[in-house]
Amino acid sequence: MKIPKISEEIQMEAKKCNIQLKLLSDEQTKNIRENVYFKYTNKHDSIFLWENLADFSVVSDINGWELISDFVGSQKCLLFFNEKDDGAIIVINGGRDLYDILAETYGFEFYVTNFDTEYLICFSHHDCLLGCGTAEKWIDSLK
Repeated sequence: MKIPKISEEIQMEAKKCNIQLKLLSDEQTKNIRENVYFKYTNKHDSIFLWENLADFSVVSDINGWELISDFVGSQKCLLFFNEKDDGAIIVINGGRDLYDILAETYGFEFYVTNFDTEYLICFSHHDCLLGCGTAEKWIDSLK
């Protein structure tokens, strides 16, 4: 039995919840990943993107993933994963949809940004919520 990729699991759950999603094209995905890498990392190789973050704030909270929807609000966001886990980037129509999808899926490490990569939020497998860019001050306010 084939285990579905994270993005496939999310698409299945979104369909059950009647939430519309879109996958970015390969070119768009490459551009977003490059922008995130350029803006927020120290450019060392690692399996986990968050291990390379150069300037960030962090808070430990087992339910920290629930808070991300408040930061995203009504704006579209991009949900993605460590490339070794799944290379897809998913467009989500806002924080409410993001929350509803994450609440229905199993635990996995993920990242959230916007099309302009003004921020990067990670919820790690250590139950840490990390924020870069405009999300850094938001994470500080949660401490």
